Amino acid sequence: MPTRRTVLISLAAFALAPDARAAGSAEAFLEAIYRKLVSGGGTSGGQSMWVEPKDRVKWFSAALVKRWAEAETRAKSRGEEIGPVDFDPFTNSQDPQLKGFSLEKLDALPPVTKVRVRLKGPGYEGEGGELVFDLVDEKGWKIDDILGSTGGDRWSLKDILAMP
Repeated sequence: MPTRRTVLISLAAFALAPDARAAGSAEAFLEAIYRKLVSGGGTSGGQSMWVEPKDRVKWFSAALVKRWAEAETRAKSRGEEIGPVDFDPFTNSQDPQLKGFSLEKLDALPPVTKVRVRLKGPGYEGEGGELVFDLVDEKGWKIDDILGSTGGDRWSLKDILAMP
């Protein structure tokens, strides 16, 4: 039987865990991210999760973090001021106006779980308002790829980061 102390320590640890990291399912992980993105008017986007390399390890798979670092090294060696990603992949935009979202689990073919996110707000009508996340469980859910479309052109975050 658990002691009172064990129960209190467990509850404290759960309460202190960030929302997305405590989420049990892939959908709950993304829901926590998008709730944060919608809060505050939905205009800040996901920059706090990907602009700084130190922040990426919290949200992205180890393989994607490595690929991102390699892509930034290539960009710097060419003297590029902007790295390989010049838009917010979480909102598929440079000027987010995110007002809401919905989630749909698509497939779970281990080790990848696919979840579709439909974005709501000005400019998110049609295919530009739909993203598909490939998620992997690396001691907690991590993003292994984001797939989207802009102006009819399909993109993959992995592919963008693999460009020479």
